[in-house]
Amino acid sequence: MDIVDFFYKNGLTFNVASSPSFVKMLRLVWSYGCGLKPPTTHELSTSLLIKVEGNTEAIVEEFPDANGRFSSSVDMKDKNSTSTLRRILVNCSVQAKEYGGCVAAKVPEVEHDMCLKQFLALKNCMQNMLRGKA
Repeated sequence: MDIVDFFYKNGLTFNVASSPSFVKMLRLVWSYGCGLKPPTTHELSTSLLIKVEGNTEAIVEEFPDANGRFSSSVDMKDKNSTSTLRRILVNCSVQAKEYGGCVAAKVPEVEHDMCLKQFLALKNCMQNMLRGKA
């Protein structure tokens, strides 16, 4: 029940449970045991994120395609076989990183229109992807 509670209270889609990285994480926690210290929000948004930031393509592969399947390779030149989500994630990763970094740097002092410049850049990139301009 704790796993369902975690998904529900954090607004996570239940599709995450199908992700190979979710299963990998559960195995890691199980193998480590009860002494595992969870990472802090700061560690997740800084040092740990930096370790994976150059690995965008591998992260994109963790998301299912339009048919709910996970692929082992992504061909960004073939837009017909690549889901919209994958194209957006790959092509807008710089803007997403800048917006996420800005928000993470300002939390917990959240305010209206904070990081507006970075948000608008990400929004513009995503809209261009959806319109097929990128």
